[in-house]
Amino acid sequence: MTIRRGMCYGCPWDYGSEGTETAYNLGCLPSIAEATQLSKAAGKAWACHEDPDLMCCGYAAQNREDHGAELYRDGTHGEQYVG
Repeated sequence: MTIRRGMCYGCPWDYGSEGTETAYNLGCLPSIAEATQLSKAAGKAWACHEDPDLMCCGYAAQNREDHGAELYRDGTHGEQYVG
């Protein structure tokens, strides 16, 4: 599994950044806890929403045991990636 290098704009794990805080304030970004819970419940790892063929680097850093897991792309990753 390839992990994205660096946070993408609006990544839930990039708290404090302008893009992330804006998305949180608009209510269109899952929290870290929500993203982790969704992924774990599906037995998958959180995909980067900017490049859904890669694992989110924030998720990967906090969930090393999930390296190599299939990626969770449902919902927040756009309709073309719903699997």
